[in-house]
Amino acid sequence: MSDHRIPRAEQVGSLKRSRQLIAANEAVYAPGHVAVEQTERDRGMEELYAIAEEDTRRAVQRQIDIGMDVVTDGEFRRFMFLNSLFDGITGFSSEVSKARFRAGDGSVVEWNMQYVVDELKQVDSPAAREARFMSSLTDHLYKVTFPAGSFLALPYNYNPKINGHAYGSHRELVEAAVAIEKRMIAECVAAGCRYVQLDFPVYPFLCDPDWKARMDKHGFDSNETLELALWADNEVVAGLPAHVRKSMHVCRGNNQGRYVAEGALDPAAEALFSLPYDSFLIEWENRDRMGDFSALRFLPEGDSVVVLGLISSKLATLESEEALLAQLGEASEHVPPERLALSPQCGFASTLKGNPVTEDDQWRKLELVVSTARRFWG
Repeated sequence: MSDHRIPRAEQVGSLKRSRQLIAANEAVYAPGHVAVEQTERDRGMEELYAIAEEDTRRAVQRQIDIGMDVVTDGEFRRFMFLNSLFDGITGFSSEVSKARFRAGDGSVVEWNMQYVVDELKQVDSPAAREARFMSSLTDHLYKVTFPAGSFLALPYNYNPKINGHAYGSHRELVEAAVAIEKRMIAECVAAGCRYVQLDFPVYPFLCDPDWKARMDKHGFDSNETLELALWADNEVVAGLPAHVRKSMHVCRGNNQGRYVAEGALDPAAEALFSLPYDSFLIEWENRDRMGDFSALRFLPEGDSVVVLGLISSKLATLESEEALLAQLGEASEHVPPERLALSPQCGFASTLKGNPVTEDDQWRKLELVVSTARRFWG
């Protein structure tokens, strides 16, 4: 366990971007591109970064003022949350693979995803740049987010016709990505970061009945996928200094208020909680879609903390503090309260334009995280 106190009032990562920051991103990224490719590098990122830094100064101070135990830069330099990895590598395309994000009303958004099409090579370290700026800005504990080591562990990320010339197997592809990301995390820590969060691991897909049935239909072995995911999520943080807090955000997808996976976490919870992370931030704001708190029974003895994502970043309606306190009490029936913390269920803008909430909605929800945490833990 890292050596600083447990953050009880957590922030997941992204914050709503200003109109001028959205415009600056759109001036850099070509339509359909969700990470920096050579055309974007040729345009240059200086104006985008200048606007992002001004917005970050304001957002960080606002987070500190309302009492957040850990702050972020809002991921303002990024088009989407995955860019701490993909903006620093070559060998992928934004035009090969699409994901379908859905909402409870049945509406769907189709979104380009980064797909490996050639050998991955590191050409930059975007998260280290973020950390250097945050370290210059504040002594307050801040986090920098990366994709989970297991982000590419779903078997659909390997296709011999597309990337077989670069990697002889799916595992080789994942090993290459993890090796690069591990270097990037080390560079981020060297730049002053004391808290690294890994986002969007594969475990929710292994718990989603539709995804599981699809993998079975295509002949993929879910046990092999789980084994590869556990290796990747262990390896990517192996060797981090003891003073660095490491967390995993168990996300079911977050794009303009929509998601890609659902289902109770129980089938993968024992494996997930075996990982050597200080905290697990888990979406739990909709128990009809995510199951009850019974998966907490798999949390082993030790010091790791489960951060309950009980506050929606997808919906503008402000939750009740009393209801949140009741849910924290309910979760405490499974694990001691000192092993819990509170956060929104995900970031407010995992992709550029963000969820259908306003900045005011966002700040009210973060204030609610703080006030509820102070009442529950003191």
